[in-house]
Amino acid sequence: MRSIEDIIAQEKDVQYQQRNKELFSYYTLTLINQDQAARRLRRRLKLTLWFMLPALIGLLLSPATGWLMTSFEAFSGVSFVRVLVMAVASYALAGVCVLMLKRTHVL
Repeated sequence: MRSIEDIIAQEKDVQYQQRNKELFSYYTLTLINQDQAARRLRRRLKLTLWFMLPALIGLLLSPATGWLMTSFEAFSGVSFVRVLVMAVASYALAGVCVLMLKRTHVL
């Protein structure tokens, strides 16, 4: 395997000619636009997920509410609302921790 210095020296010796500058600029601008579109799409998906996640969790928990209410009625001292609030708070804290951990990694 050749070293990187040999490859760089070999590439410096080669003379490239741009035959069609318009095609090259079109191709370059297309690559830039694709990259920007991918970034916008990722940002929109993140925002959509961020706002849709609580609604999705609410929809998933709504059918189970009746069953949970009957199972929690056995515990007279424990309120269903308190348990639900603690569950939401713990998931929110876990989500914040995951986001903080993801932001520490540099892509």
